[in-house]
Amino acid sequence: MSIEKQLKYFLEHYGLPSDTNHQQEDGDTLSDVNSGDGYKALRDQGKIECFTMTLQINADGAKYFKTSKYSFWPLVAIVNEASYKIR
Repeated sequence: MSIEKQLKYFLEHYGLPSDTNHQQEDGDTLSDVNSGDGYKALRDQGKIECFTMTLQINADGAKYFKTSKYSFWPLVAIVNEASYKIR
């Protein structure tokens, strides 16, 4: 399934919070990606707006068999603006 189809499915079934600042902050405690300095700086610069969707993408390679010269690299993407429970 293409990434585009998966994101469309996610948005149709779960949507995103109307307030991208939905994560709670407690002084110097970072509670989530949205409370990090880098995310805040991009938001303050106007590069992240209420309709912006950011992703964390992770990959890890694995061989099919020990003696195989082929491997596969699954990608896992997390929508940062989704609530913690939905992620």
